[in-house]
Amino acid sequence: MTHIQNLINGHILYQLGCDVWNAFVDISLAFLVKTPEEIDANLWTVVMDNIYPLFLAVGSALVVTFFFLGLYRDVSDYRQVIQLESLILILIRLGICQAVIVGLKPFIMAMFQSGQALSRMIINRMGFATGSAYGHLQASSEYLQSGSLMFAGTIIGILFFIAALTCGASICLSVFQRIVKIVFAAPTGALAIATIAGGRELSRTASSWLQEFLAVILEASFMILAIGICVPIMAIPLFPGSGVVDTLMSIIEPAFKMVLMSSAVRGSGAIFRKFLGMH
Repeated sequence: MTHIQNLINGHILYQLGCDVWNAFVDISLAFLVKTPEEIDANLWTVVMDNIYPLFLAVGSALVVTFFFLGLYRDVSDYRQVIQLESLILILIRLGICQAVIVGLKPFIMAMFQSGQALSRMIINRMGFATGSAYGHLQASSEYLQSGSLMFAGTIIGILFFIAALTCGASICLSVFQRIVKIVFAAPTGALAIATIAGGRELSRTASSWLQEFLAVILEASFMILAIGICVPIMAIPLFPGSGVVDTLMSIIEPAFKMVLMSSAVRGSGAIFRKFLGMH
């Protein structure tokens, strides 16, 4: 009888919504502090051992193409006089481009390790650890003890569960989208770096790839920072009363806080890019 009453009042759905939200937060934090190799070693092996060499070969071949394109542009410009110093700079640019392509894979792996270290440092400085109850929602005691809502509580419980499922899934989706970006960005770096051999105008592609790659790496740290900023806000009780209105507001309050954290996590990457001028 008690279970039926809790179902009618929406208590079960309300508690289930909190559990779903807590599970999504735990999953997101667990993936944010892992490198791609730790997330899926088999996938990362396929990307770096099978796909990356293919793009590396194409990128190495394109270095010569971009080099001659840049050289032709400099020679065909009648306003610019080609001197010995200019030719030396062009050859130096070619050597730097080839050296960067050869050392790109260690650089990518080092950036993953650095991003992971930064994320863990932020977690330690903010005083929480993955696998803990950080960012969790606790079911409102006022609502769970209330039995006056009856069938209206069922509707409220359904809406709350949908809100928890939607907000939690959006956070996880942002985390997994970052992983997909990494999988695409890592092997294609050689193609972008090859444009350095073409000079200043063509090398904008390499600059754009590097900025986007660094943004994706550091995006995990900003997501963790967004969660850490929102957690103290979520801990503030806005409606501690026991009346019917306060009981209803105690349900709306965690839903509002879930939307707040979800929006902060999803928008953290865009905010980071705006801060650094990456559009």
